Amino acid sequence: MCAVIRSTLFGVLVLLSVCIVTKAEPVVDDAKAAAPGKAAAESATPEKIREWIDALTSRDFEVRRDASRKLLTAGQLVVKAVATAADGKDLERTTRCIALLRKMLASMNKATKSAAESALKQLTKSRSRGVARRAAAALPKPDPSPGRGAVSRNTTRMSVRVRNGRRTINVTSGGRNIIIEDVNGKEISVRVTDTVKGQAKTRETKAADAADLKKKDPEAHKLYEQYAVKNRVLIRQGGRAGVQNRFPRLIPRIGRAGGRALSLPRGSPWHQQVERAYKQVEEAVTRLEQLAKQPKASPAELRDVLKRLTTARKTLAELLGAAGRPAGKTKKAAPRVPAAKPKPVSRPRATDV
Repeated sequence: MCAVIRSTLFGVLVLLSVCIVTKAEPVVDDAKAAAPGKAAAESATPEKIREWIDALTSRDFEVRRDASRKLLTAGQLVVKAVATAADGKDLERTTRCIALLRKMLASMNKATKSAAESALKQLTKSRSRGVARRAAAALPKPDPSPGRGAVSRNTTRMSVRVRNGRRTINVTSGGRNIIIEDVNGKEISVRVTDTVKGQAKTRETKAADAADLKKKDPEAHKLYEQYAVKNRVLIRQGGRAGVQNRFPRLIPRIGRAGGRALSLPRGSPWHQQVERAYKQVEEAVTRLEQLAKQPKASPAELRDVLKRLTTARKTLAELLGAAGRPAGKTKKAAPRVPAAKPKPVSRPRATDV
């Protein structure tokens, strides 16, 4: 037992002596090494730079690693030479040079980082597809919209609701959410929520009207003009609202109650009359929107809009008919002709035989 203890203690002492005597090799951080120092500037002569770049394709791993470290340490001084060497036919050299530029792109030194980014962007325009593809892959890609996967960042969704005369517009565009509230252009509230590094930041601006909003927050006023003023919004019965689409220039089909869609002959006089009637409706709605933005609309102006809508509705009723058919287009059923009865076939009598 004593012999075992002595051997164990001896082994521990040997390990301790090795740890004390042995000096660990310092670890080189590529990102920090990419910042050029004074010593690197003095040693990075054109001949040395060419020598280091040639060593990137050496068969000896230690030689390649040493050359990479020296190039990273030189930083901005060697970016141009490394980019020139990358744009060639040697695939191994291209790969290693672009890898170096990618590490320089993560440098804490702004000059080195900017030079590496410019060099990679220039390499994306190379005549060699392989070089251009690898340079493009080395450049940073924009982060996708959080939680949305591959959904396009330019997708814009908008909903409008009106309750007790107060309009609420909800807009979602990429990583931004915009909520606009107003009452006939008054009591405006614009709330914008942006997602920055995974965290939501909200700012809200309230104003008495559009002019007051423009003074307080020009950006919020721009959003209000874009989504609340320029958009064509119809207030419908029941407190709901929707975005109005323009009527098409040509109306291919019109639905009729309780039946299939009725095809319209394009270019016919009847079709042109229907199109004019729809245009009258659109003009009346546009005028109604203009009046809605005013603090007070006169009864005469409202009666004029109502008259236009009534005329257009009457015209459509005459053209489409009560059941959705074009007026005067119903075909009369042809008189039914009774089918001729077949003549009986005469059979010979027994007395005739």
